[in-house]
Amino acid sequence: MWTAQRNQHANLLRLQWTRIYYRKQENKLYGNSAPTPAFLSLQSSSFDDIPNTELDHLIVDDRHGIIYCYVPKVACTNWKRVMIVLSEKLSESETPYHDLLQIPPGDTHNPSSLLTLNNFQHIYGKFSRHKMKIRLKKYTKFLFVRDPFVRLISAFRSELLLENEWFYRSFSVPIMRRYSNHTSFPASVHEAFSTGLIPSFAQLIQYLLDSHTESEEPFNEHWRQVYRLCHPCQIEYCL
Repeated sequence: MWTAQRNQHANLLRLQWTRIYYRKQENKLYGNSAPTPAFLSLQSSSFDDIPNTELDHLIVDDRHGIIYCYVPKVACTNWKRVMIVLSEKLSESETPYHDLLQIPPGDTHNPSSLLTLNNFQHIYGKFSRHKMKIRLKKYTKFLFVRDPFVRLISAFRSELLLENEWFYRSFSVPIMRRYSNHTSFPASVHEAFSTGLIPSFAQLIQYLLDSHTESEEPFNEHWRQVYRLCHPCQIEYCL
């Protein structure tokens, strides 16, 4: 019990120091008009405050009464496969999947392969929130987390250090244009890799810490914070 109390006290201290640090940093940039970050006001918000568009990571299995919130770079590919098998989704041969390794990547990461809470609006209309709350109350809800820094390293290795055309155009080029001395970039990711033109991990961190980044578009799910993917302050998870 003493260990639990000590950990709880340590977490509260971290939160307090986070508040202080954030305010100091924001005051340097904005003065007294610094905005309040979302994560500092989460405890006063409720499930109804979460937009449907932010419920797309909560996978629902009505057959077994479970809800799994997947976090990219935390074994989510294999857990999505598990959920596909449990839901008895049909394969191309019109038979349910039984072997996890037989599920092709296209099905694993296809948004239509699994039922998520954000689909409820299209299925139940005005009753969607009521249907969600019933499941959130009765079902077993779980998620898996990972050290945030290690998760970032994993995202950097798999999305920016491998030849992925979409990630190259969407992130590698903007990151290097903003934080390197390069002004022109190859048309394809293969050309870029051939010349060694790859963003560094330090540049990715700089990109994520830059206050201008999310003014352009929200974080990609591979490095978006867990509290914004799974909303643990509004949803009481079982595991």
